[in-house]
Amino acid sequence: MEIGGELKISLAGKERGKTSYLDHLFFSSGQAAIKAILTSLLEEKEIDSFLLPNYLCGSIYKPFSELDLKVEFYEVDKDLRINLIDLKKKLRRCQAIYLVDFFNVREPESTIEFLRNLKSEKVLIEDRTHTFFNEDAGIGHYKLASIRKWMGIPSGAVVKVEDEKERAKLEELTVPFTSYSLIGKRLYGFILKEKYLQEPNNEPLKEIYLNLFEEADEAVSNRTIELESIDALSKIIIETYDITDMKKKRRDNYNFLYQSLSTVFGPSNIVSGKLTPADTPLGFVIYVENRDQLKKELIKNKIYPPIHWPVPNVVKKLNMVNPLSISSKILTIPCDQRYSEKDMERIVKVIKAFYSKYGKDEELIVFDPVEDNKKSIFGGA
Repeated sequence: MEIGGELKISLAGKERGKTSYLDHLFFSSGQAAIKAILTSLLEEKEIDSFLLPNYLCGSIYKPFSELDLKVEFYEVDKDLRINLIDLKKKLRRCQAIYLVDFFNVREPESTIEFLRNLKSEKVLIEDRTHTFFNEDAGIGHYKLASIRKWMGIPSGAVVKVEDEKERAKLEELTVPFTSYSLIGKRLYGFILKEKYLQEPNNEPLKEIYLNLFEEADEAVSNRTIELESIDALSKIIIETYDITDMKKKRRDNYNFLYQSLSTVFGPSNIVSGKLTPADTPLGFVIYVENRDQLKKELIKNKIYPPIHWPVPNVVKKLNMVNPLSISSKILTIPCDQRYSEKDMERIVKVIKAFYSKYGKDEELIVFDPVEDNKKSIFGGA
């Protein structure tokens, strides 16, 4: 069985309405959610200058580029925490800050307190894609997350806004979903992938569904971002999804990998560290020197680990060391709700066999004591 890739679409959920998202706005994608927030800030408050982390996905930057906004990048250290000294130096040149909750990595209390106090002066946009199902409130004026990273849906992102007037403005900006040709490719891809998993030797079928997913992603990359709402099918799936079961399976799988692989990687090379009871992991994120060789070995064994993320060209041009270093060493091992302990055992077996040949990695990042006393990354309980 293959491990990784696009998540399975599921229509056999709970009774509709059991999962509450009444205080969230739905968009077709994370990019649409970001662009809607930026458009609202520009039109309502004339906010056009932003600080972004220098380690980020290129899709995050695209809405800023399309709106021709002024952007500067603050340093993210190799342990994926904010470089507070660098952030403070650049504050006077921005009106708003984009924060990313990286993989359950916890900020020191001093950083959290600084950001809380900063809310009265700057607009905080918090990207909670990696931590959306954690049991904490976050700190941003705007909180957003792409839900496609968590469950099999053709489209979907959510935004939560503190101010009711700002929420109303976002609702006003949102247009009905019309990109049915795009989600048609994804839906057909979901169906063919499910069929392929029943016939794992049918390589022509695999090529077709992979091409469909690639074509859908390219279509998104090549077009201007529309402020579309989510499609009806994806919204139904989200609202009826068994979140409790999803969270439990992800936590169980992560904990199995953590217990089995801590001695292989070294605890400090497991980016999210040990989970707290409030955490739900996006994946089992590791930081390794021989990343490309390990990824190749995993793929050879039909385990497909994504890289979060290749460095966008706009950051590469700045010659910043940390994002290039992080991007060359980081790897996400899938541990989501599709998989059982048996699947995790297979992952562990492949990784241990690899390291029996190559030897254990040195510890590449060292977390300070805050790791042993985890707090919410940007506030909350």
